Amino acid sequence: MSNIVKFDGKHQSRRYGRQTNQLPFWRYFMPIDLVTLLHDRLGGILSHYLTTVGENADNSIKAASLAVPAVAAGLLHHLAANPDRAGILFDYVGGRAGQAFARAQEEAKGGQTGRLANLGRPLLPEIFDGNAASAVSEIARQSGIGKTSAADLLPLTMVLVLSVLRGWQPDLPELVKWLSHPQNRLDDHLNGEMLSALGIGSLSATAAAAASLSLDFGSVPPAAAEQPQTEKPCRELRITAILAVLLTVFALGSCQSSASLDAATGGNDMPADSVQE
Repeated sequence: MSNIVKFDGKHQSRRYGRQTNQLPFWRYFMPIDLVTLLHDRLGGILSHYLTTVGENADNSIKAASLAVPAVAAGLLHHLAANPDRAGILFDYVGGRAGQAFARAQEEAKGGQTGRLANLGRPLLPEIFDGNAASAVSEIARQSGIGKTSAADLLPLTMVLVLSVLRGWQPDLPELVKWLSHPQNRLDDHLNGEMLSALGIGSLSATAAAAASLSLDFGSVPPAAAEQPQTEKPCRELRITAILAVLLTVFALGSCQSSASLDAATGGNDMPADSVQE
């Protein structure tokens, strides 16, 4: 059985009876192919957007299949090259800075792609460390879409990727693990020309540098650590609820036992000689 966990919203809807953005509880114990998960969720949205602006359908599918791993690789490279800025990056996923991305997928499906692209455009110089223009040109060259379309596609993809990650509610160490995990197989999705355009000389070295980061919330800048209370992982809330129920049951059981004992003894303590043979 493969150790790569693959599912999307539709799969979850069939299995769990409802669609949710959250990964199931076993995501904490198994490696995942993050790039495939992201593409399964976003590829259709991105390719549809490109066809609405006049791009060829086949070229649009190819461009979407490049843009998603390009953003994942850009995030990975940013982490490896700027470990001191990991908390700032995480703020887009788990903090206040990313609240504007929370409903990006629904907004994109509703036709607000232009607004989302404009929202993501200021992030490109920061996340891609000055390589956004070359990445745009390479996506256009390899897919066959126009440069103008590619220039809108990359920031749109950035916002949508951050939105999906935000919905899955990773903590910072999890986010680093997801981006740097070998199961992502970024070199299967991006050739040498694309990696070079992203400023990545050695993908394995970049992933190793990111994976080696020893991160915890104690070392994260305050902006990243201050997450809204409504975004606590559901696993913590479920554990708290279960403990509360168990404590209530225990308390009720103790009360019933005490009441039964009082009834049997007339409410008085048993005399010492009543228990002697």
